[in-house]
Amino acid sequence: VKPHPQDSGNFPLETDVQNQNRKQAILCEKCLKCRTERKESVLEFVNTETSYGEDLRIIKEEFYLPMQAAGLLTQEQLLVVFSNIQELIDLNENFLEYLQEEIEQAIENENHMQVVLNLQPFCLVTNYQH
Repeated sequence: VKPHPQDSGNFPLETDVQNQNRKQAILCEKCLKCRTERKESVLEFVNTETSYGEDLRIIKEEFYLPMQAAGLLTQEQLLVVFSNIQELIDLNENFLEYLQEEIEQAIENENHMQVVLNLQPFCLVTNYQH
């Protein structure tokens, strides 16, 4: 390895191969960090959806059904307060099932980014017409 003309000659410069290997190692560390962050984000998303589903079931079991059985509210009032509780529960269960399948495929293919990309259609904002 030849010293650089501006170098004192005491320390040879890295060869192109060494320099490339060092850059790849840094890049790999950055990629690994990004992959880890994406994986943690997906898992946090799953945990949040799981918790949301549990909360929905608690609302149904602890509030809606007892209020319905006791006749505290009319059926119309119950529909206003709990208008789509079962639909939300069903949607959450289906969504969690889909997420689990996507995560299993991502683990199998070692591609956590694919889970994020496949979730995009579910993240669209829509208008709700009542």
